[in-house]
Amino acid sequence: ERRGRKKVDTDSAHLMKVSAIVAQYRRPELLPNCLGALSSALARHDHEIIVVDNDGEPNGLVAGTCRRHSARHIRPGGNIFLGAAINVASDTATGEVLLIVHNDALVAKDFMGRMLTAAETHHALMVGGVVENRAGTALPCGVPFGGDVLDTRGAIPWAGSMDKSECVRAFCSCVEFFDTKLFCDLGGFDDRFLFDYFEMDFCLRAEKRGAIACIVPLPGTVHLAGGPRPAGANSFIVRDALLLRRKWGLREST
Repeated sequence: ERRGRKKVDTDSAHLMKVSAIVAQYRRPELLPNCLGALSSALARHDHEIIVVDNDGEPNGLVAGTCRRHSARHIRPGGNIFLGAAINVASDTATGEVLLIVHNDALVAKDFMGRMLTAAETHHALMVGGVVENRAGTALPCGVPFGGDVLDTRGAIPWAGSMDKSECVRAFCSCVEFFDTKLFCDLGGFDDRFLFDYFEMDFCLRAEKRGAIACIVPLPGTVHLAGGPRPAGANSFIVRDALLLRRKWGLREST
């Protein structure tokens, strides 16, 4: 039987503490709007915000934005990449769920309620948000149950509905959350993944434990997709996709 959180009243679920983790790298100008939207949206939830600053040199804008939003500011001293940055932040997180928001994402006011409701509906411990691009088009997010195809060009195939929450085998999103206990029990993300696919790998590992993953549309939450990417980012993505394929026996789409 799949292991999920016991069914509880949705309003009670909204009282869970949320540890929101934002990794910042080379785009400090994105952080004020990102944290502003995040702080406003989480105001009705017990929460903390943790910013992992992957830049090598300190930046006054990042530090000031963290102070303004009472965010914990962690500086590893250089770029340790996204998955490892979230692992570092999780060591100090005190919430029952780990919410990951990319610094180029602007969350909608009701996004967290939608994610928690989807978790309760599906007894899911992992939730990926289907977000919009600048043009308002919903972006692919999840791989259906039984899906064994991975496109190494970066597009994650998804043929499901974009207007309701659904269970999936795995997801990859710029707004997503994981049950903290499950995350810690599985040792966090596999930091061999340098740039992408680490959360899909985690979903597949958690699936072995019987944990459920689902996705939920987040209308009004926008992924700005702001660059620049690190040097060699495209090569990292292909490398990470190949690692995922070999690790889990996934086929490449044609």
